[in-house]
Amino acid sequence: MRVNKILVVLCSIVLFCSVTVFAKEQNTEQQYTEKQISIRNGTLTFTVKNEEHKKDCRCYPTMDITIKEDKAGILKDGDIIYFETSRQGEIYCQNEYLHIETKGLSAEEVEKEEIPQKKENEFAVRISRKNTNEPAEIKIHSDIYVGRQCDIGTIFSLQLSTDRTKKNNLFSGIEEQNIVLNEQFLKIISFATKKEFPVFSFVVDKNDMYYNGQQIKLQYDVYINEKGIAMISFDDYTKISEQLYDTNEKLKTDDSVKKHNILLNYIQQNSTTKNSIQNTTLYQTVLDKKDDVYYVSLRTVALIWGREDNIVWNNATKAITIK
Repeated sequence: MRVNKILVVLCSIVLFCSVTVFAKEQNTEQQYTEKQISIRNGTLTFTVKNEEHKKDCRCYPTMDITIKEDKAGILKDGDIIYFETSRQGEIYCQNEYLHIETKGLSAEEVEKEEIPQKKENEFAVRISRKNTNEPAEIKIHSDIYVGRQCDIGTIFSLQLSTDRTKKNNLFSGIEEQNIVLNEQFLKIISFATKKEFPVFSFVVDKNDMYYNGQQIKLQYDVYINEKGIAMISFDDYTKISEQLYDTNEKLKTDDSVKKHNILLNYIQQNSTTKNSIQNTTLYQTVLDKKDDVYYVSLRTVALIWGREDNIVWNNATKAITIK
């Protein structure tokens, strides 16, 4: 495998073609994540705002979702779309005061009494439609109630339920357990200042990475190896690190670059045997090789970036987040 030489002073590169390049300062409150879902021989596009909320702020964070048909008639009279936000034990968020605007059809929130065993972190919208002459559009806006027990750095995802037991569930025929619309539609930040380090989420068995809510395609899938360790290709890690160091001067420390270059040397020397990897925290189960591609553990990546205490596994979405 050819490995590009990495200099201590890392230069700026474009991460991938046709995707957004990391910006030095990003206002995630103005960013949106788009998800297209194929259904009934058409496509529904969901656009969800990425929201940040300062812990202990008296104001409410908000949620904005837009749903668009690519052709008229995909959404039918009586369809119900069930939304669900992620939760960790008793930590969850609730949507309140749903406001819905529509074009080409009507839609209303399903009352909680109509949803058997309704979860606190769940809400639903019912479609009413008689005219299918024009593509429909639905805009959903609501306040979000977040308990004060949420720690700084807590991230909530938004997904569609595919539960077949739910009445008139539009997505009950989808094979996926749930359809994730936005890995991090709501993030809890410090009241005083925002975190300088961006949020990265990596989806297992996919080549999807989310950078501050923006979806970016990796070259190779992230996967869990036989030891139960999440691995990312060294090529993908290198490209992300180069861009990250270039746009975040405070991360470009001598220690980070030293660790980065030591890993590079192991790859260059084709050293993946147990005897060639030092028995230290950094190098234990660091490297792997699959189909002639070298991989590095995401926990090691977090360690090199100085985020070893800020890596989270979300079992519901099968995503690893470094924040």
